[in-house]
Amino acid sequence: MNEKGSSLLVVLITVTVFMILGVSLLTVALGGTLRTQVQLDRYENIYEGKEQLDFLIAKFKEQVVEIPLKTEDLPFKYQETLDTIVDDFEEYPNFIANDVTHLYTDQQQELFTRIYEFSVVYGEAPNIKTVKKRVVLSPAPSFLDYALGSYSVEEDEGRLNIQGSPNVDGDVIANQLLIKNEAEFIDLNGPGTTSTPFTAINGKVDVQNNIKIKDTNTAMEELNIPAEWLPTDKLLPAFFYQLAKPDVYSSNEDFVHVDFKQTYLRVLNEQLSPPEAVLTSDLDSGDSLQAIRDKVGVMDESTSPPGMQGDKLLLDTETINSINGPIVYHHPVAINSAVGPIVIDKEMVINGDLAITAAFNNSVSIKKPLVVVGDLTIDLADTPVDISGTVVVHGDIKINGNEETAGIGSENDTIKFDSVVYAYGESFISNTNIEGIDETKQLVLFSNGPLTITRINEFNDFNIEQENENIYDLSNESTPLKAFFYTEDKATLYGVGSMFHIHGGLFAKKELTVNAVRGNTGRSTTITPTLNQEGMKTRFQVVHDPNVLVSQVARLPVADRLRVIVDDATIK
Repeated sequence: MNEKGSSLLVVLITVTVFMILGVSLLTVALGGTLRTQVQLDRYENIYEGKEQLDFLIAKFKEQVVEIPLKTEDLPFKYQETLDTIVDDFEEYPNFIANDVTHLYTDQQQELFTRIYEFSVVYGEAPNIKTVKKRVVLSPAPSFLDYALGSYSVEEDEGRLNIQGSPNVDGDVIANQLLIKNEAEFIDLNGPGTTSTPFTAINGKVDVQNNIKIKDTNTAMEELNIPAEWLPTDKLLPAFFYQLAKPDVYSSNEDFVHVDFKQTYLRVLNEQLSPPEAVLTSDLDSGDSLQAIRDKVGVMDESTSPPGMQGDKLLLDTETINSINGPIVYHHPVAINSAVGPIVIDKEMVINGDLAITAAFNNSVSIKKPLVVVGDLTIDLADTPVDISGTVVVHGDIKINGNEETAGIGSENDTIKFDSVVYAYGESFISNTNIEGIDETKQLVLFSNGPLTITRINEFNDFNIEQENENIYDLSNESTPLKAFFYTEDKATLYGVGSMFHIHGGLFAKKELTVNAVRGNTGRSTTITPTLNQEGMKTRFQVVHDPNVLVSQVARLPVADRLRVIVDDATIK
């Protein structure tokens, strides 16, 4: 009997344990199902919220692109038109529109640019989600939307040649695109080439005419893919780094070009007024320089006479402080910080060449707009320079850092900008870092002539040569050049011996050629790239910076119609 009672107790205990386990498993499964359902509800709310927000932004865009941009409509009539369009969306109860332009500029009354935060609140408690996007209305030209580009209405222009293996984090546009797994370079032995992987592109690629593919590792002939084939996706992943093929297409959207010469004349007139005389001279004629000099010539010259440096007037701190109003000289001028730091908090008009030299760790700071009717040369000898405001140069602009010993240490010359620069001649930048005055600022350089950027971090090694998990993460490596570069002409850049990491964008109207290898190239005056470059960091990277549309809002060229630029969604 005792044994029977014992067996019954064991059975009861076993059944109880299994019942408890069953209930526990059922509870866990039910909890998992509920959590899964909650998560599904959240994802569904996010998806539906994004879908509705995209629909409303598309409706908004359809209306605002039809608004005529007339200066006489600023600010009241223009603002009333926008307010009417936004108010019409009140019928959507979950939609919120905030005008945040005032957070980016205090010149809203004089500008067509507007910055909105559009958001949609979707779902029911506790699964409410807010999907938000920043929407920028801007008359600025389209090239600022791209990390890399070459585009023109002329059929023989707009050639973008990607030779080697740069990283492009952002969208790309070209009339004609060449992709080749071979980079060109120039060293003491002359021109050379080296085999590389193909390019990495994290963005959309808009090609208007055709794409040419050259695989130098095979006997395959150069592929020529017409733009009309692109919708059927004829481009193979094998022609991109790590087989990561971007979305390649041929867009029919209008591209808003820069009218450089008209923009240049408008900005120059703004900087030189008063007097009220307006320059309308043909900039291509031989009389254009004289016409500009004649206009500047009626401006009263500053009365405090500076000393001399060679054939130039030497503008020192004492002279600067003694001048009331703008600084105007009708002679070549030199600014040299060898004796002490120099701060110029006055507008300057130099009717001749201007040479700025920063040396002996005495910084040079230019805080107001600058006009140079000649060449502007900036030389940095391990000493910082910072420039704010609009800069107009009718000649060439040259920015030169001093040359470091090959491969020893990183580039230590730095020029900081919160500025848009218009150069009618050529633009040349060498041996220097370009940074923003602060994290939100940068340089935007418009050049009518060819653009040359060379010897940046020349022959420097990476701190860690192997790529990070995110191949576009180059933190703790060289300082990025915070700039947008635009030229009406051609530009060729070499990320082979040099190390280019650009936070902004590159655009050449006629032809842009980028050469890049991966990994170190040896501490030498000759170039010896790594043989196996797979998995190595690139020496040429461009990361698009959309903030230029708001950080330089008052200084950018103005087109004839608004564009709507939409940032990525944020979700809370």
